[in-house]
Amino acid sequence: MYLRFQIILSFGLIFSSSALINLAQVSNFLSSNNLPQAQNAFHNCIANLKINGFEQRNYDEINQYLSRLRDDIISRKIKLEIMSEKIAEFLNLDISNIEEKFEECCTIFHETLFRVENVMLKESDNLEIFRRKLTMRFNPAYEILQECIKKYSLVGNDTTDLDCYSKDPSGENFHDFTIRHIFDIVSGEDKPDFCISYFKNYIFNDNVPFSRYCCAVYYTYLVLDDSTLNQDLGTSDRTQ
Repeated sequence: MYLRFQIILSFGLIFSSSALINLAQVSNFLSSNNLPQAQNAFHNCIANLKINGFEQRNYDEINQYLSRLRDDIISRKIKLEIMSEKIAEFLNLDISNIEEKFEECCTIFHETLFRVENVMLKESDNLEIFRRKLTMRFNPAYEILQECIKKYSLVGNDTTDLDCYSKDPSGENFHDFTIRHIFDIVSGEDKPDFCISYFKNYIFNDNVPFSRYCCAVYYTYLVLDDSTLNQDLGTSDRTQ
């Protein structure tokens, strides 16, 4: 089961300062929580390829390497396009006959790192307070989205230079668009994956993976609280 977002609605959390939360913390939180699932997804995919010699490789050794790759992906030390080449080199594998399928396994790995799940509210939670929380976290979330766009060289393929409070031809701005779709998740009318796609299509005009992953980070900051994002996950600060 992927990271499940539990929203704790209290005034203390809603009105806590968000100034200390940055892109690195949110990216690290999301990808670290999803790392075990991403590793398992990669192993399951590779097992279906029946690569000679792969079954003899040490499972923990491969997972340690995948963990380092996670760090390198977040810190932008490695580009996603060469990830399959790096893994094949580490494993000393000849993937010439299965290159496309092996690439799919690598894609599954980094897609799973940025998987998001439902906003979970208790029956007793106040939806109006939750709406106020989203509104108060919107500007910092949007700044994190812009930071992500710059870090992963997506500038020019996005519309974040536009006023996010200006209404589009449909009469809705990005702030209202965001909150509407998150409430669609809360009501069960929509799924998180679709919500991330809506954000991506609103902001970006390309289809590179990190345009979606930046939207996943944006969503994660919005629906979690600072105390959760500040958790010590036992990871390094290499994403800084």
